[in-house]
Amino acid sequence: MQHCPNCGGGELKAESTRSLLAAALPFTQVLAASGAQWRPFRPDDVEQGFWVHAARQREMAERIAARNAVGWSLRVMRGTRARPPST
Repeated sequence: MQHCPNCGGGELKAESTRSLLAAALPFTQVLAASGAQWRPFRPDDVEQGFWVHAARQREMAERIAARNAVGWSLRVMRGTRARPPST
């Protein structure tokens, strides 16, 4: 998450489309939290992770804004981060 001056002083959360593409590969797997077994990792799993992460950030921003009596906003965008030109 980064400060977004064009978002009215809010924060911008960028979600990577590359994460979704990687999860769509037929051989992509994830190790369960218990570490017991590998399982398929699908784009839906990434989508759910994006949603949970954004919800946590919103909750955190709400608490901080209420404590400090300030306004806030959170803008979620999906895409690929631009790379600087190579030299």
